[in-house]
Amino acid sequence: MTLEERATLAFQFRYHILRRASRHAAPRILDLGCGPKHPYYVRLLFPNAVYTAVDLLPFDSLPARTRVAIDHYRRVDLGAEGLAGLAEGRFDVIILSHILEHLLNGLEVLDQACRRLAPDGVVYCEYPRVASTRMPSAYGTLNFWDDPTHVRLYSQVEILNVMTANGIRVEAFGVRRFWPRIAIAPVRVLHSLITERRLRGGDLWDLFGFAEYALGRRPGRAGAPAGPSPEGAHL
Repeated sequence: MTLEERATLAFQFRYHILRRASRHAAPRILDLGCGPKHPYYVRLLFPNAVYTAVDLLPFDSLPARTRVAIDHYRRVDLGAEGLAGLAEGRFDVIILSHILEHLLNGLEVLDQACRRLAPDGVVYCEYPRVASTRMPSAYGTLNFWDDPTHVRLYSQVEILNVMTANGIRVEAFGVRRFWPRIAIAPVRVLHSLITERRLRGGDLWDLFGFAEYALGRRPGRAGAPAGPSPEGAHL
């Protein structure tokens, strides 16, 4: 593993919390709104996983190392189609990281995702908090409105209520302030200013508390080990 790969896994909160929370050596993962980079690092985190990624991007447009990391890909408009066609109760890890704010029906998608969580599986959800609307603007988003594809704000109570209604036990929630990332923020800011002559909003997310998160687990014992996906490889 390269230094860049180790640093990404060490300083990204979602990887930190998922590594600690998942009890499966070979989890069945569902990543909603995976984006072009995230799957590669999820694969590094869970090398034996059966990884299903969902996004609006064409599969062929993803970087080569991302395509290799994905076992099953579904190109889906979650705002229009939701999770129809994905079996319920079969995933051990479900990730919704900064996807809800791009959807008007985010609570419905979260509800559908929770129903697809297997016993002893974990669901991780992260999204901009309402207070982000009062933060300063910066390149790459520090204020909610910096990103024109953001269409809806969600509150912590709404997210927790959806999880609870689906029988999910919430194990952790709150404002994302990951101290290792806060500690290196001055270095990242200085690097951006020198190399790009601009301030990147993402470098300050943890310092400002841009995002909220919730981690929940479905009670029960884990079932059968990971196996082939009935969804097919790339749909």
